[in-house]
Amino acid sequence: MNRSSFSALFSWGITAVLVGLVLFLARLELGGVHLGLPLDDAWIHCAFASHLARFHQWGLFAGIHSGGESSALWPFLLSPAELWGWREAPRLALILGTLSFLPLPALLGTFASTPARARVLAVLGGLFGPLLFLALSGMETMTALTLSVAAIYCFSRRRPRAAALWAAAAVFARPDALLLLMVFALWRRWRPLLWGLMVAISALFLLALLDGHFPPTTLAGRRWLLGLPPGLELHALGRGAMGLMREWVHAVGGDLGLGRVVSAHPSTGFLALRIFWKIAFVLAMGGGFLVLFSRRSEMESPREELSRPESSGTGFPRGARVLLLWTLATVLFYALVLPTRGHAGRYQPQLYLLLLLVGVEGLAWMWHWKGWRRSLAIASAVLLGAGFLAGSVEISGLFKGAVTHINRVHLRAGFDLNGLLPPGSRLAVFDVGAAAYSYDGEMLDLSGLSDPALTKLLPLAENGAVALWLRERGATHLLLPVLNEGASDGLDRRLGLCSFSGLRLLEQHRWRGRREEWARAFQFSGNAFPELVLYSMEWTR
Repeated sequence: MNRSSFSALFSWGITAVLVGLVLFLARLELGGVHLGLPLDDAWIHCAFASHLARFHQWGLFAGIHSGGESSALWPFLLSPAELWGWREAPRLALILGTLSFLPLPALLGTFASTPARARVLAVLGGLFGPLLFLALSGMETMTALTLSVAAIYCFSRRRPRAAALWAAAAVFARPDALLLLMVFALWRRWRPLLWGLMVAISALFLLALLDGHFPPTTLAGRRWLLGLPPGLELHALGRGAMGLMREWVHAVGGDLGLGRVVSAHPSTGFLALRIFWKIAFVLAMGGGFLVLFSRRSEMESPREELSRPESSGTGFPRGARVLLLWTLATVLFYALVLPTRGHAGRYQPQLYLLLLLVGVEGLAWMWHWKGWRRSLAIASAVLLGAGFLAGSVEISGLFKGAVTHINRVHLRAGFDLNGLLPPGSRLAVFDVGAAAYSYDGEMLDLSGLSDPALTKLLPLAENGAVALWLRERGATHLLLPVLNEGASDGLDRRLGLCSFSGLRLLEQHRWRGRREEWARAFQFSGNAFPELVLYSMEWTR
């Protein structure tokens, strides 16, 4: 693809992104919702940025150095919006996410096998609801994803040094982008990769230096939350991979397969339409992978491929194969360390790109069936229409619910606590993002996100280890999220706070959201808990 062709493709992608954003944001405005951050994890980045600007210190809580950050770059990018008391890190996060998204559809389009399919892929990528959600989530995900795809684009154009440096820049945004450099190594161009590898390793050591430990305690704390053992177990890789893929199949079926539309409007017509969508979707995916693996002349080994010129467009481009290998490596990595898709796919966003690419190639493959053009036209319309309806219009509604809930419960609680708690209080909190950003007092993290000492105690929590840790740290109040009141697996019981005989919890205040509003958003993004309860802690011994 020459420069003028890419410029034309870039204009297609930019136009699609702008149209998608306008439609996405219009629904929020029509619903009377101000733009905000839909995930508590996004507020964690804002809290780091705020404390970096205000106290010139790396940490999640006011005036205290701590770990818990997953990106060495994102807080630094957001911190200028917090200088001089501006408190605009959330808005800057949305702007940076949007700017990061703009070039992604065009870069993705270069992985298609023909120029026509490239334009279709760029347009669908710009309108794709989950990618729009991630761009407006306030997370570092979209920046890391676009930098990584830019690296794949350079690699497919036989510019391995530029590819390595782009991938290394992505490691600064998200450390797991290092997997892409490992995929590049399969093509055995070692010398250019060394430059990128050195930069990537420096990014990992920078994060370890800032956090004060390596790897981050985030992993162990999140494994405890999922009910996993603290250490990695290689024999659990297969089980983790199966669980992760089930989670993705369920998400695709619900978010893009009219699942939520059918549940909201249970009718025979919508149900039949969803069944037809699933059949067409399976055919398109199967056809797309068939295209990927049937171009034998274009599928040499990585080493052999270096000796031939760039594909003329008759076969599947190398970038598509790199994307496939990178996605596979990422899924296997997370199947081992943290088998969950995480907040609307933020842990494995490459799967969305692969889904779009294979879907477009599969639709084009089906159009070559003789005598089936009319049926295929209907199938294509259903696939694309349902994907747009459920993936863009519907997800904007879920985004709206998530933002509304975070603002009404978690962010509001943090601001209210500034007036509710007396001076000298020390608050222990589990969901730390929005509360850490909006509350100015002393806080203790109960989630294992930032404190290595607590992380080691979480597996022993039910024996009172966490309660004793809180007493040693002088905790006076507790802000605890509630999922199901009185549930046997509730956080208060898992943390061993209810059964500890030397502690009495006295409820002082409660922040609640609308349960139905929270449930729809939570099923999609896992955004936050439905309510927060403030307790005073009385230590009886």
